[in-house]
Amino acid sequence: IRIEYPDAAELTVPKFADYSWIAFTSRHGVIGFWKALRVAGLDTRALAGCKIAAVGPTTASALRRIGLSPDLMPAESSGIALAEALARSNEANGKKFLMPQGDIGMRSPAERLGAAGARRYRRGLLGRRSKPAWTQ
Repeated sequence: IRIEYPDAAELTVPKFADYSWIAFTSRHGVIGFWKALRVAGLDTRALAGCKIAAVGPTTASALRRIGLSPDLMPAESSGIALAEALARSNEANGKKFLMPQGDIGMRSPAERLGAAGARRYRRGLLGRRSKPAWTQ
């Protein structure tokens, strides 16, 4: 898999205040997300009010390197386990989620979050194989 991160011409950064959670499913998602913030002239202050979820220890470590501490991390490192942990904690019901991922990232966590009552799910594409973008 070839990892490509967005450049300024390819990037539209979402309004983070619209989201309750930002759920990271890989360290590459964290790296691409951080690059996107920096390209947009933003830093972690733009995420005020958002809770942060990490799929596992490697992703949590990448988050800590940019100054973010995960509010939630499942015992098992998988996207489904992350979605299940959010669902069990009643953190999905009625909430909006952003999940920064590449274009070949897992889709099953979104389905589980939807089943748990998430109002809106947005998958940010950070570019594996194709041109990256933020999509609805």
